[in-house]
Amino acid sequence: MARKFGIGTAAVIAVAAMGLSACSSDSGDDSKKDDKVASDKTSAGDQGNGGGGDKEDGSGGTGSPNGIEKLSGPEIARKSGEALSSVTSMRVKTVGAKEQGSTDLMTDTSGNCLGTSSFQDLDFRVIKKGEQVWLKPGDSYWTDKAGQQVLAKEPRAKGKYFQGELKSSITLGLTAALCLAQPDTMSKSLLSAKQVTKGAPTTVDGKKVVPITFAMSGEKPSTVHIATEGKPYPVSLTQKSDLQGDLQGRVGLSGFGVRFTVKAPSAAESIDVSKVEGAYPSTG
Repeated sequence: MARKFGIGTAAVIAVAAMGLSACSSDSGDDSKKDDKVASDKTSAGDQGNGGGGDKEDGSGGTGSPNGIEKLSGPEIARKSGEALSSVTSMRVKTVGAKEQGSTDLMTDTSGNCLGTSSFQDLDFRVIKKGEQVWLKPGDSYWTDKAGQQVLAKEPRAKGKYFQGELKSSITLGLTAALCLAQPDTMSKSLLSAKQVTKGAPTTVDGKKVVPITFAMSGEKPSTVHIATEGKPYPVSLTQKSDLQGDLQGRVGLSGFGVRFTVKAPSAAESIDVSKVEGAYPSTG
């Protein structure tokens, strides 16, 4: 479970898989200009794939005190897991240093995902619908060495989405890794948490929380900050990054139950990732 939430992990591996060089240009990026993740408070459409869960504003940590900080560590984990069990969508946001990368995605339990990912000066639009994934590089990618190599191989690729199945492409599979951070998997981890240690109440991003620390699925211990106001949702997760030594990574969780719509790009807007990525073994 921990690997699914590792900050910047997906971006770092995906960049390596695509062969991106360390240097990139300072040109603009269209994914910054017109590709936005759904806000925590506003529905992205009346046919969204999320729904259910928090009816306040989709963000945990709002409302009246819930008293969860008075419980033991294992009881807090259980209460939070129960609160999250009926939620079908949430927002996952990682914030890292420039060399770590960052991600901002809406994801749901039906296999849909929508948002952006960045690494150094390179930005990407990410769309996932079931097992299909689309990845659109921003303008700066095409002036980067790797982008130029892609264009030399496939001139029609510029401005299009790389498209393919999740399990048949290393690049798409790893880019969409954070899409696996879904409410139900997080709920199960909280409900099955062992040896939970409770910390002192504190504040994260302006929200009152109580931290609990435990190891997810046998991995390194992670600290999850549980809201002490409103529903006891996990609003933040902190852990050691698997790929980056001692760097500490933090994942912000919000948008619980926010509805969003995933529209697959047309065939004219897409290009088969195998044409630019090459033959890679399955990530499954």
